[in-house]
Amino acid sequence: MTAFLSINLTLRLVAVLSFKLTMGGLNFKDLFYNLKPGATYTSLDAAQKAGAPVIAWGSWLMTVINFVIIAFVMFMMVKSMNAARKAEPAPPPPPAVPPPTEVLLTQIRDLLKARG
Repeated sequence: MTAFLSINLTLRLVAVLSFKLTMGGLNFKDLFYNLKPGATYTSLDAAQKAGAPVIAWGSWLMTVINFVIIAFVMFMMVKSMNAARKAEPAPPPPPAVPPPTEVLLTQIRDLLKARG
């Protein structure tokens, strides 16, 4: 039950974080580096429409941030599932089977006891 609650809370946290990043103003997708000397563009879209060579590092940064958030959530989910799995008691190990030589010696001993 605890693992389910932590997953539920974690998913809500991810939803809030991703919403804040994409809709709440933290948007790095328009950040770029212009490779054309002397030209200035107001946005990445304007530079791409003009055919200017640019490095759109803002899109890459947003992708990395989203990856880190998702990786952290997956880590927390796996960690909580492993914690829930460890809480279950392990079944007792089966009794050890004696080697065939000991079984044979036991049978010989029993036969000698029976003869008397």
